[in-house]
Amino acid sequence: SQQVLHRFLTDNSLDAHLEKIKEVYGRQRAAMEAALARHCPPGVSYTRPEGGMFLWLTLPAHISAMALFDEAIKEKVAFVPGAPFYVRPEIKNTLRLSFSCVDEATIEEGVKRLTRALQRML
Repeated sequence: SQQVLHRFLTDNSLDAHLEKIKEVYGRQRAAMEAALARHCPPGVSYTRPEGGMFLWLTLPAHISAMALFDEAIKEKVAFVPGAPFYVRPEIKNTLRLSFSCVDEATIEEGVKRLTRALQRML
């Protein structure tokens, strides 16, 4: 409700909250980048964002992110295929990974699971 939002904004510093979020997301982003650097096979590239909550992966051209999704679910890990974000339907080899809602250990395990699924497709 409006009263709850008003009370939160009155009793808390938005600037301090934003600084904490930036610090936590920065750590999580770095953990995901490091895990991808350790585990991704050759031919897979990923973005290094300056902000936000996601990294984009580009797979080798012959691998469909939707097909990888099916393999990844077998490893109990999920991602968002990139195709819905493009107006060009021929782009099928990208995906989006979120790092904002998981800790560093979970990121490491998730990347390991994802790359196990990917290795089966290469």
